[in-house]
Amino acid sequence: SKRKTKLSKEEVAVLIAGVPLAERQTLASLSKATRIPTTTLWRYIKSGWVRRAVTRVKPTLSKTHIFRRLLFCLGHIERPIGLKYVLLFTCEVLLY
Repeated sequence: SKRKTKLSKEEVAVLIAGVPLAERQTLASLSKATRIPTTTLWRYIKSGWVRRAVTRVKPTLSKTHIFRRLLFCLGHIERPIGLKYVLLFTCEVLLY
């Protein structure tokens, strides 16, 4: 027979949700903030009950920064000798 857990899954969820994001960055800091052992938290992650989430927000670029990046990229393109026309491809994603 399995040993009973001290905390229910609902109690663990409340404890984890109550921890500020800055203290949830690593498993060790989350363990310290919730007072739940690291191995127990790891077991919850492994079983799929607790899920890791990574969020990353890319900064929006200003018009001048977009233009400078485009000039930098164009400066590193090798054009064959004898090319009469300069081909410029614009990407709608870069222009917004």
